[in-house]
Amino acid sequence: MIHEQNKFLSKNPQYSFPFNEEKKEIASHKTEDLPCVCYARTYYNDWYPYHWHEEFEFTIARKGSIILPINGQNHIIQENEAIFINSSTLHSFISPENMESRFLNLLFHPSLIYGSADSIFWRKYLHPLMSSTNLSHIALRGNSNWQRRILMLINQIIDTLNYKEWCYEFRIRDML
Repeated sequence: MIHEQNKFLSKNPQYSFPFNEEKKEIASHKTEDLPCVCYARTYYNDWYPYHWHEEFEFTIARKGSIILPINGQNHIIQENEAIFINSSTLHSFISPENMESRFLNLLFHPSLIYGSADSIFWRKYLHPLMSSTNLSHIALRGNSNWQRRILMLINQIIDTLNYKEWCYEFRIRDML
């Protein structure tokens, strides 16, 4: 299910997640059944403060564009583009001035992919990815076949989360 998250800051504090002194978001980004959630957000002259979390995140622009400061550098994604944000990466969201930005945030805990810390998936793939200091994010603009494939899978994951048909949890894990 997509959770509506509009005006995500002090203008409407019910949508804010708490942070600790290290800017770690203190929230459980999951549904009742799965460590995976999608938030629909609409910003207009708005922003969300720098924060980080253990979950991987895909942000997809649905209308307009969104500015993502990541580790001190601004990245702009346009409509139908996305960005992958690695676990523990400091980031923020800003809508361009006088422009409505609609976007989705798909967050999922890496354990959804690797299962347990003694698995080959953790040792060979997820641990190196999560501990990489050179891979904080990847922009997905649809400029290549692999990027278009990932964008398609992100949209399928979001649809699968919404409809929750039988065995949807396996399908989501498989697409990730």
